[in-house]
Amino acid sequence: AEPPFLVTEPLLERALIARLSLTTDALPPRWRSDPEAAPFPWLLASFARCDAESRKTRSRDEAFAAAFAACLRQCFEYCVSYSGLLLNPQMAGMFPQPPAHESRGPLQLFDAMAGAGAFEPITGAGGLPSGFLESLGARFENEGLEDILRPVLAHLPSLIKGVSPLGETHKPLSLLCQIAASKPCAAVMARHERWRPGAESREPLVRRLAANGRRFEDNSILGPFFQCAALPDDPPSVVAPNGVPMVMPGGARRPLEPDVRQQCFADVDRRRAGELEASYAAVRGVSKTVREGLYQALYVMLRHGGDVRESVVKWLASACDTNVGRSKMQIDPNKCASHGGALNVSSVAARLASPFADPAGGKFRKIDPDYVRSSACRLDLAEVTRVGLTDAEANANALSEAEEERRRALSDGAPPYGFICECFFLAARAMHLGYVKCAAEHTALAREVQDRARQMEDVDQMRDSWAASIPGGPSQFQMSQFERRVAEMKGELERAKANYAMFDAALLDPETLGESALKQMSELLARISPRDVG
Repeated sequence: AEPPFLVTEPLLERALIARLSLTTDALPPRWRSDPEAAPFPWLLASFARCDAESRKTRSRDEAFAAAFAACLRQCFEYCVSYSGLLLNPQMAGMFPQPPAHESRGPLQLFDAMAGAGAFEPITGAGGLPSGFLESLGARFENEGLEDILRPVLAHLPSLIKGVSPLGETHKPLSLLCQIAASKPCAAVMARHERWRPGAESREPLVRRLAANGRRFEDNSILGPFFQCAALPDDPPSVVAPNGVPMVMPGGARRPLEPDVRQQCFADVDRRRAGELEASYAAVRGVSKTVREGLYQALYVMLRHGGDVRESVVKWLASACDTNVGRSKMQIDPNKCASHGGALNVSSVAARLASPFADPAGGKFRKIDPDYVRSSACRLDLAEVTRVGLTDAEANANALSEAEEERRRALSDGAPPYGFICECFFLAARAMHLGYVKCAAEHTALAREVQDRARQMEDVDQMRDSWAASIPGGPSQFQMSQFERRVAEMKGELERAKANYAMFDAALLDPETLGESALKQMSELLARISPRDVG
C-alpha cells in the first residue's frame, strides 16, 4: 500500500504563496542565478513538471491515485491562475519580481513562447508547455486575458518577419496555431487593432491609408506569416531598347533570410539537373509546410464560429481589397503585397473553399452568383475589368433594394448570403489576385530572360566593332566602364533566371497543380451560372 497522501489544497496554496512572496535576495545565493528564481518562469516550469508527473502516475492504491490526481489538477489550476495574475499589467506589484522580469510584464509570456532569455532552459525550442495557453485562455477569458495577450500578439509577427521558408518557421507557425486553437485567445486576436490595421477606424484618412496591400502585409498580425514564401519580392523592371533595365519605383527590398534565390538557384545554368531538382523539391517542401500552418490557423478559427469566424472572413476580404492593384498589368510594389504573400492567401483561401466547390457534393448550390451584385458583397469590385459591361450597365445590373429586401425576408433573419457563398467568392478573388497574377508574372519573366539574353548576345557581337569605332582604340577607363556594364548585365540576367526558377518551383509544383482545391475552384468558376443555383 502507498503511504498516506498528506498534501491538502490549503497546504498547497500556502506553500505556493510563500514561494511567490520571496524576493530574489531572500533566496539562497546558489538559487539566485537559477532561471526559475523569477516567479513566472518557476510557475511555468512547475506546470510542465505537473504535466510530466500526470503522465507517469501509476498506483494500485485507488484512493492514493485519486488523491494524487486531484492534487495535480489543483497544481495545474494554481500555476495558471497565479501566472495570469503575474502577467496582467492591472495586477502589477502583487508579487515581487526581479526588475528585468517586472519590466517585461505580459511580454514574459512572449519570451516564454519564443524560448528567449531566462525562459530558454525552461521552454526551449518547444515553446509553452502543452495545454498551458488553452488553460490560461479559459481561466482569464473574462478577467484580463485581453490585457495579457494584446502586447504578446503585437510582437508575435516579429518571430517570422523577414524569415524565408528555409528558415525557422516551425515555432512561429506552431505558436500561431496554438493561439488560434484556443477560442478565447483567438477571439482576442480577432479583436486586436492589428488584425486589420485601420480598417475599423472612423477616420476616413486612416481608412484610406490602411487600404494599402503592402502596409496590410507588413503591419497586420497575419501579414508577415503569409509573406513567408519562396518567391522574389523585387520591384518590377523593364529592359529598355539600349539594354539598360529601368527599375520601377519601390526600391530594392531586402530578401527574406535565408535567401532562397542565393541558396537554391544561384548560377542556375551551371547546376546539374539533379542539383536543380533537389532545389525544387526542397523549396516545394518547406513552402508546403508554411501553407499547411497558415491553413490550420485560419481553419480552426473558422471552426470557432461567431465573431471569430466573421473576423476571418473580414480579414480575407481586406487581404483582397487592399490588393486591388494586383489586378492591373503593372503592379505598384509600394501599394501591393508581395507575390509570395498573395500566392499564400490564394492557396489557403482556395483550400478553405474546396469543400464547397465540389459539384457532386451539393453545397455548391448555396453559391449564389448574385452575391457580387449585392450590397452585401464584402469585396471591392469597382476596378474589376469587365468584358461586356460599362460602369453604367454594371450599376444598373446591381440588385435593387426591393430584391435585397426580398432576399433578407426569405433568409428569415439570417444573412442572405451564407458563409459558403462568401468563402467561395473570396477564394475566387484571392485566386485572381494571387495565383493567376503570379502565373502572368512567370510568363513575363520568361520574356525578360529572353530579352536580357538577346541583349547580352548583341553586346558580345558589338564588342570588337565598338572598340574599332574609337580612334586610337578605347582608353583604359572606357574599357573598364564597358566591362563593368557587361558584368552588370550578366548579373541581371542571372538574377532574372533565378527569379524564373523560383516561380517555376512555386507555381509548377505537381502537387499544387493537382490539388483538388485549385482544380475544383477552376472547374466551378467555369461552370457556375444563375440557373445552377436556382
